[in-house]
Amino acid sequence: MLRLPKTPLLAFAVCFLAGSLAAERQTGSQLGGAQDPEASGASTSKPRLPVSEAAPSWKSVVERDESISFTRRSGHDARSAIFSGDLGSSQLGAALLAIGCTEPQMVRERPLLESYAEVGTDQERRAALLALGEFGEGSEAALQKSLQADDATTRGCAMLGLLLTRRPSGRLQIERLASGTSADARLASELLVFHADALASRPNAVTELYLELRWQAAREYGLVDGSSWSMRAIKALIEDPRFIKSLVLRSISDSEVLGVKDHLLSLLIANGGNAELKAAATAMPDELAALIESGLWKPQGARSWRLLLDHIDEEGIEHRSLALLSLALEVPAVEIHALMLLSRVGLPEPLVDLELDWENLDARDRRLACEAWALAEDPEALRFLAEFEQDPNPGVRAAVMLAEARLGDIEAHSRMKLTLEDPSHEEYAATLEAAMDQSAAPLIRNYLEELLPDLEGLEHTRVARALAHSGVAKGRQALAMDLVNGFPSGKEGVLCVRALVGRDASAHIDLFRKHFPVEKDLALNIALARAIVEAQDDLGLRFLRPALWDSPFDLSMLAAQVIVSSHGLYGLRDELLRAPVEASEKDLRRVGFALGEWGGIQEVELLRRQLSLQPRSPALQGAILGALGRRTH
Repeated sequence: MLRLPKTPLLAFAVCFLAGSLAAERQTGSQLGGAQDPEASGASTSKPRLPVSEAAPSWKSVVERDESISFTRRSGHDARSAIFSGDLGSSQLGAALLAIGCTEPQMVRERPLLESYAEVGTDQERRAALLALGEFGEGSEAALQKSLQADDATTRGCAMLGLLLTRRPSGRLQIERLASGTSADARLASELLVFHADALASRPNAVTELYLELRWQAAREYGLVDGSSWSMRAIKALIEDPRFIKSLVLRSISDSEVLGVKDHLLSLLIANGGNAELKAAATAMPDELAALIESGLWKPQGARSWRLLLDHIDEEGIEHRSLALLSLALEVPAVEIHALMLLSRVGLPEPLVDLELDWENLDARDRRLACEAWALAEDPEALRFLAEFEQDPNPGVRAAVMLAEARLGDIEAHSRMKLTLEDPSHEEYAATLEAAMDQSAAPLIRNYLEELLPDLEGLEHTRVARALAHSGVAKGRQALAMDLVNGFPSGKEGVLCVRALVGRDASAHIDLFRKHFPVEKDLALNIALARAIVEAQDDLGLRFLRPALWDSPFDLSMLAAQVIVSSHGLYGLRDELLRAPVEASEKDLRRVGFALGEWGGIQEVELLRRQLSLQPRSPALQGAILGALGRRTH
């Protein structure tokens, strides 16, 4: 039976804050309704390269370069990273450039740069040549040798390297090239302009590569505006209310502690944003269904319903979301998705006569319908599935074929295998995508396991992610190996984090810490931060502390519970002992309230005895009210 809170904690909060909390709630409500950062994905890019919403202008790239610097440790750290053997080509290039940029120059490192300039990959050779230019004296011979390289970009890196040495002989050689008639004359002229005045130059492959490698090198081994790039990036994140809210709500949603639902309900009704909706769907699906059915609260249109069903699907919580799925059957935009999820939990009855509506369904719903029929395990579906094999959409054709294979059609199974064994097949991409979507099915999962060793690059990573998400240990191991050099951007990166977390986030904590934060990828940063919090790593406290002290009341209480779940009551008590200098009495009272709510009356006694708090101290007042409120759960 559905049970809503008899006495919402909001009443106690209003009492002890004497009206000031209302203003705080209004401040918090301004955060509601914002686009959920995890619902959108950035475009795919190479791992660990900056991901931006729009390509930066050349002027901004040149000016950005003025903010970077290197320390005496830069070269040492870069060398250690190179010899660790786990760097990708772009990361190795940044490490090589960091060695070249380190002051004072480490003469013993010049042979290392020269060796990569001689026998590395094209990307490594170019980086080594630029690093030799930064290195300066003694590098001319290797740079001049590479002026005869086969490709123009490598020759250009050698030319720019000679200019960077600031040796008159090197500059004279480039000036002669610029005034000549060779194929490199124009590039040499552009590099001379760049070296004299970068802002007055036009970008080309060489100068863009040089500034990008310098930026990566500074981020990993140097300083940006005089401090570590990661420290600055983390500071910017914890000052972003979207990051804080999404992190806390995603971290708390699996909690079964009494009182959590009270705060989630208050946030949902007050704000009603995507983050609140997803947290409520995970933590209190029956209560959320009761709110919607009664008309007290409802998703904001088809988009919110789609987000809700996608969340239930991705989190695999359909078995405890039956009431929500029943309501979704009445919403045309998500009806078919709801049918598929109900089939997944063994309720295929609503599928009766669905095939009659095939022509009225869009491509996504047709794919979902195919999976629903496969989940229903009714061989009778093969009769009408055969009629849909020539669908105009390749993704739908793939979904039909996989559904037929799962229902025992030997011919469809053979076609699936032949298609996936031939990357040049016109149906290959759509079939692989459909197989990843249906990797939970034993037939599909087993074949993907066989296929995995033959895949490369992002395809290998995505299939490993799908297998890991389905609980395949081999897939999780392969995924972890693929992500050593960085996570894909956007939603794919988020899915990779979730697949790695599995049942034990601490198993891959080094990987999460290594690649956090990611530049301009809020969704991926939230996922990585949540994994760090779930692994009970101390870095998580850096994210939760501002959520506790600076967030609106309900979000602050939930942040406090996340701290308790990851670091115990002593972790929350320590926050009170180390209160920020600028904390007001209201702030202290609120954190005290959290201690009382999550620790009970015994926490009040502990505060009195061990911390010797005066009876009228704000923290103790809050703890008493929090403990009293706890009795109403």
